Amino acid sequence: MAKLMVLSSNTDIFDLLDKTDAFLFGLKGYSVNVPCVIEINELEEINKIIKKNKKELFISLNKNMINSDIDKLKEILLYIDKLDIKGIFYADICFINLKKELNIKTDLVWSQEHLTTNYATINFWKQYGVNYTYLSGEITLKEIKEIKNNTKVKLIVPIFGHLPMFVSFRHVVKNYLETFNLKDNSKLNFIEKENKIYPIIDDEIGSTVYSDFVLDGYNDYKNLDIDYVTLNEFNINRKDFLKILDKYKNKNPNSLKTNTGFLHQATIYKVKKWDRNYLLQLEI
Repeated sequence: MAKLMVLSSNTDIFDLLDKTDAFLFGLKGYSVNVPCVIEINELEEINKIIKKNKKELFISLNKNMINSDIDKLKEILLYIDKLDIKGIFYADICFINLKKELNIKTDLVWSQEHLTTNYATINFWKQYGVNYTYLSGEITLKEIKEIKNNTKVKLIVPIFGHLPMFVSFRHVVKNYLETFNLKDNSKLNFIEKENKIYPIIDDEIGSTVYSDFVLDGYNDYKNLDIDYVTLNEFNINRKDFLKILDKYKNKNPNSLKTNTGFLHQATIYKVKKWDRNYLLQLEI
């Protein structure tokens, strides 16, 4: 099982090289829910450093694309393909057609946050050349194992860090500040609701709200037969994050306030199974 690191900054990756197997960076203007985004002209040098140390690199292009993005996106995909990285995280279905149209060899990672929850859809995308899936952070350990047992697609599972709860093209913080004529240059803000505090990022793409808790699935990670797990540094200082990595490497405890998220907590919302005969009667 490989550890995939999601960092807050790309400036200090050297102290992490011996603690991980792979890195995930977002591309500026094309990525959401990835705390460290880089410019396209930084990618080649970062890739050289990571490859020199025999690690893997994934790039996230997982925002919802609009028509005006497509031409530039094609150029980016062709450029990335020449760098021979491990995979591209995507959410927009346009990547399926672009991979075929441009003959892209780099593996795609289906990363649609709250929708990557079942093996049937994962296997559907496998038919179109998708070899990785980044599973939702809102499914249980039992469901993860069920997916693992019913697909040949390589799975990536979030195991540590804040979980993304909500993404929107709307600028929640910026609109609020403008409405009340307030000034705030913070890159990170917080929303308080029912005695819980939720981190929120409002950037050029839109707004992302994260969980009030830090997921830590370490006890399950030790026995989890999966291809990759992600450890996310977002909203955690580097000193504490290094302690977390030591724990996952050397089985040491940590002092951060964490919980197991949804790994052992099934959703209370279920799709209702309707009786077919009853539905036919309604149609009549």
